[in-house]
Amino acid sequence: MAYQFEELDLWQTALEYLDLVYELAEKVSKSEIFNAKNQLTQAAYRILKNIAASASCEDRAEQIKFLRSAIQAVSETVTCYHVIRLRNYIHNAKHLRVAYDQSLVLSEMLLERINSLTAEESVADSFALITASGSPFSDD
Repeated sequence: MAYQFEELDLWQTALEYLDLVYELAEKVSKSEIFNAKNQLTQAAYRILKNIAASASCEDRAEQIKFLRSAIQAVSETVTCYHVIRLRNYIHNAKHLRVAYDQSLVLSEMLLERINSLTAEESVADSFALITASGSPFSDD
């Protein structure tokens, strides 16, 4: 018997994202191992935990609250990507680009789930977080 959240495509995608984040974090320079790496992996864990918590709630408002927290955690990981790139903690932008692209997929899934839980179609619009036409992480 499995927990309900383990069967959700959203949770599975977040689990894959966490694995991707760990792969990326392993490439962060040794001098930043306790700062950038920890912040990045903790934010990715929060995504997964908030999705699981949402699935365990019966109240729609509570579910949405946890899903919004998951979206905020996705934004934290993206912010970490920008700092990592800015500070040159990873020299190959390909890894950042892959993680960034996957963050967009995960954000879309979270927004779709929120929309499915509410009659207000404007909920997802209030986040205004998916506006990029591509990854800002390109090889220089």
